[in-house]
Order: sequence, then C-alpha cells, then structure tokens
Amino acid sequence: MKKTMPTASSPPDDCSLGASEQSAMLPVPMKRVSIFSSGVGYFFHNETLTGKAEIPLTFDKDSINDALKSLTINDSATTAPVVRYASEETLKRTLKSLKIDIAENPSLAKILKSLQGEKVEIAVPAAVRGKILAVSKRKTQLAHGNTAVTFVLSLVTEQGVRTFLLDEITSIKFLNGELESDLHKALDVLAKSRNANVKTLTLSLTGTASRAVSISYVIPSPVWKASYRLDLSQNKPLLQGWAIVDNASETDWVDIELSLVTGKPVSFTQRLYPPYYTSRPVLPLSIEGIAKARTHDYDEFGKSEQLAMQRALLEREMSMKYCMNPQLMDPPLRSVSGGFDAMKGSQAADQFEFTVKTPVTIMRHSAAMLPLVEGRIAAEKIHVVSGSRAASGAIHPEIAVELVNETGMKLPAGPVTVFDGSTYAGDALMAFFPQSEKQIISFGEDLSVIASCKTKNAHVAGGVTVSKGVMNIRRTVSYECAYTIKNSSHEAKTVVIEHPIRRKAKLTQPVEADGKTDSLYRFRQKVAAGKTLVFSVLEERPLLEALKLAKTEADSLAVHAADAELPQNVRAAFEKAVNMQRKIADAQTALSRLESEKTELFAEQERVRLNLQAAGNQSTQGQNYLLRLTALDDQIASLSARIESAKTALEDLQKELSDYLASMSL
Repeated sequence: MKKTMPTASSPPDDCSLGASEQSAMLPVPMKRVSIFSSGVGYFFHNETLTGKAEIPLTFDKDSINDALKSLTINDSATTAPVVRYASEETLKRTLKSLKIDIAENPSLAKILKSLQGEKVEIAVPAAVRGKILAVSKRKTQLAHGNTAVTFVLSLVTEQGVRTFLLDEITSIKFLNGELESDLHKALDVLAKSRNANVKTLTLSLTGTASRAVSISYVIPSPVWKASYRLDLSQNKPLLQGWAIVDNASETDWVDIELSLVTGKPVSFTQRLYPPYYTSRPVLPLSIEGIAKARTHDYDEFGKSEQLAMQRALLEREMSMKYCMNPQLMDPPLRSVSGGFDAMKGSQAADQFEFTVKTPVTIMRHSAAMLPLVEGRIAAEKIHVVSGSRAASGAIHPEIAVELVNETGMKLPAGPVTVFDGSTYAGDALMAFFPQSEKQIISFGEDLSVIASCKTKNAHVAGGVTVSKGVMNIRRTVSYECAYTIKNSSHEAKTVVIEHPIRRKAKLTQPVEADGKTDSLYRFRQKVAAGKTLVFSVLEERPLLEALKLAKTEADSLAVHAADAELPQNVRAAFEKAVNMQRKIADAQTALSRLESEKTELFAEQERVRLNLQAAGNQSTQGQNYLLRLTALDDQIASLSARIESAKTALEDLQKELSDYLASMSL
C-alpha cells in the first residue's frame, strides 16, 4: 500500500468544506488508538472505499497543529490527496472581503454609516426610497437632567434630503442585489463558524478503484493512568491493576483496538495552523529616471566594486532558512499473555505497550477504567527505618512490603491501595516496575516500634611521609551510626534499615550490605517481640594532607614535633627544626637588642648636640660636650658593625633552616 503525505489546500471562496458534486462525503471509522504516557495519542482509521471520496476529520483547536504535523494517508489509488480546511484567518478575511462588514458585530447605525451612498428602501411605516447620506447622533434632554441618545438616518430622496429616527424605522431593504447577497453570505459564514473550538480537515481522495484506505495522526491526549490494589491477606498476595483512559477527542471510539504505551518519546508541537508571514525588505523601483551629475575624483573600477559589495550584502540580509523534519512512528504490535487476560503486553521500540484483547468503546468526552493486570506476586511485609530521619530523633518505622514483579509485564507507575487482614491498610506509590525486579512500597507507620540513631565521628592517623620538603599525612575519618530499634509489640519484626551512603566513604562494618541503591545501603535485621536491637554502621573515608614545611609557622613545627601519632624519626626531624627555629628566635632577639641600643645612642647624641649649641664650643662646658660627641660617634660605629654581623648570622640561620626543611625526606 502506498503511503502518501497530504497536500494542503485553501478552502473555497465561500469557506464551505462540503463535498464536491463528484465525491461522496464518507467517514472512515477509527480502528485503533494508542495512548502514550507522554501526553499524545496515535489514532488509526481504516476502511475499504470505492471511487472518489471526501473524508471529514474533526479536531479541537488544541489538536489541529499536531494533526497537520503528523497526518498520514495510505491510499494506493490516489497519488496526490488534498487536505482542505478553513485557516485561522478564514473567517475574518472572508467577512472583510464582502461589501458589508459585520465581523466585529457592529450596531445597525454603524453598518448604515459604512454604506454611505447605497440605495435603500425603508418603512416608517410608509415605504421611502433613497440613498444613504449620513447617520448622526441626536441628544435629547430628559427630566431630572438625564440625556437620551438617538440615531438619525439621512436619506437623499426624490423629495430632497429627509431624516428619520432610526428607532422608528420598521424595516430596511438594500436595493443593491450584490450587497443583499453579501449580507446573507456573511450571516451564513458566522453561523458555520459558531463552534470555534472544533476544526475540520477534509481529505479529498481522487482514486476510482476499490481499495483499502487508512489514515493516521498523532494529537495531544490525556495521559492514561494506572492504579493498583494489593491484597496482603492471602498466602501469596494478589496484585490487581487498572488503566484509566480518557477520550477527550471529538470522535466516539466504537469497537476500537486500544493500546496503552509507557515511555518517553520526544514529542513537540509547532504552530502550523495559523498563517505565517515573513517580513521582506522594500527596495526602490528599478527605473531609468534621469542621470545624476557626478565628478570623477576616484577610479570608476573601485566604485563598481563598492556597489557590487553593497548588493551582495543586501542579498545576504534577504536570505532566510527554513527547517522542517516531521516524523511519524507506527509501532508494531507484538503480544504476550498477562494480567487479567484482558491486556496483552509487548515491547514497542524502547517503550512498552499494553493492548486490550477485546474491542473497546468509549464515547467522546468520556472515560473508562479497564483491567490492566491481575496475578499472584511474591511479597514480604517489612518495616523500613530511614537513617536520615532517625539521625534527627526518634521515629516510627514505615510499614512496607517488598514486591517482586512476577506478572510478566512492565508495570507503569501509579498509586496502590493496600488491603491487609480483609480491610484497608493504607495507600502507597509504586514507581515504574520492570519485570522480575524488586521494589519496596510503604503504606503506614508502626507505632509499636521506635527507632533512633546516634552518630559519632573520629579521626585516626595513618602513615606520614616527608619528601623534598613536603609532608604528606594520611588520616582516616570514621563515621559511625548506632541504630537502636525497640519493638514493643507481641510479634517479631523484619526491619530494613536504609542508611544514606556517605560520599567517598567505604563501608567497613558490616563489610557488605543486604542491598544497595545509588544513595542508600539496606540492612535487613530481625527484632524479636518485646526486644531492643542495637545495630552499628561504620564508614571510613581517607584524607590526605600535604604540608609545605618551608612555609610552616614555628608553632606548627612545635605541634608536629610533639604529635605522638607521628613516627619517631619524623618527630626527631621536627625537633631538630624546632631547635633551629629557637636559634633563629635568639638571634632575632639579640639583633633587636643591638638595634635598640643604637637607637638610644642616637637619642643621646642629639641631646648632647643641642646642649653644645646652647653652651657654645669655646666654653669649658662646650669642650666637654665635644668630647662626649666624639665618644658617642665611636660607640655608634662599633655598634653598627656588631649589628651587621648579627644580621648576617641571622640570615645564615634562616637559610640553614629553609634548606633543611626544603630538603627533608623521610
């Protein structure tokens, strides 16, 4: 069978989408519907036709864009099917094209005013003929200061200009037959477009032979929902699932093959229904005109190159690119038995499909709940302790059940109503459930059990290495969580502790978990009736600290030298560095003392100089001051030499320590 993409066509001038005289208006019944959990539906129509046909398809306004994007026609006898429809602007443009414009629901006065010059016949009640001259307002003062507004029609008659109150005219007839006809057309168009939420595509097929014709499309559809019932009161629990399906379309689904698909295909919509106009530049007319005066002060060849570049730039600005890549998938239906024996499940590419085994009928804008799965499954009742919650204080464990999917089907996510002991036990949420895998669902809290967790962290030193002045210290950080679970009931409890996995840490106690997810360890423990269980989880994370010794403060060197966790040879090396640091400190103290003495001598020298100026250098007192200044100069010179020696000694000690630390390797 030939698969043909349809050709879109504009509607006839009168906006009618009815069948042509040579074609029969034939509906093609819907045969198959696939509802996807991603929010779209795949609809398949099929029928045997003979001769030409016009096939109407109705959609709501929210679906028309997707219908135009995905519509596919299979007709071996038609080479170029045509799809006709009224576009979003058809109504407005059609009404605007008529001689009388009633698109905006104008008043009678506004209509008559827009028809100035047209011939009319009015009844008041006698018949009067004339041409419309004007329609004007007239204000009339009423009692109590109120004002009434009336409209006056002015006609040019054989007797001259006459005026008539519009409210007193009982009938108006347009004497222009074309105008009268356009008025009726406008009213017909408005009547046909009254239901603006429903859009119709009319498929024109030109084939003449008897052949099978199929039509398919993808449009938005309410997602189908799954809900489950789990009965724990029997030896092997019973799981029953239902699918809730909504028919929100404008078409009845009568005896269709219904498929329900889970998965996440790429899906999008584009605005294909409304007309789209692109902007274009306005260029001047290419006319000869008159020659312009010009001077030739530069090379004409260069000017020609400049004009050519300007034209190329303009053409580049005018270019536009378009890209469309619609795709349509018709998933194969392969089935295996499962569930209520009312559904068959199959793998559809990377999705999973449930197909109802018997035809389904769901009327438009209605919904139905259909059996999805039913079967005995493996299940164990447990109590779940959340480690993250227990670390914040005492909690009650969640009552839960661990399920194994033995239905032979992949089950979509949905709510679960749990029954236990022949009564309602609670509600749960089930995630997408692959075949043969395990899943835990919780549906309440056990008030007879209390759980808590006490945490403790510790640092343990590991090995230490020193190489080329860098000390690497390996430590281990341990994180311990001691769970205390008290069971006050009269029956034993199976408890599953969900302990959060600490990033970059390794589980050391116990060595292995009973289960593991991306974020949790699971530990399964039995708590006897009336007993308390203490269970510890220990994780360790290695830490590596790199320390550049040359940049280490003296106090830090002393701390490392006294650190009992470090090896003896490392502490001895640090003790040597500390002794060297002490010598440096002593040298710095001695240098500071010498510099203080020099400062005091300078102060004394200044005091004697001032006294000398006061006494005069010829006096006996002045002579003594001169001798004192000479002695002070000698002392300062000697002290300066000692300071320079002290500085050199300090620098040597500092370099010795720096070289020692930089070259230390142990």
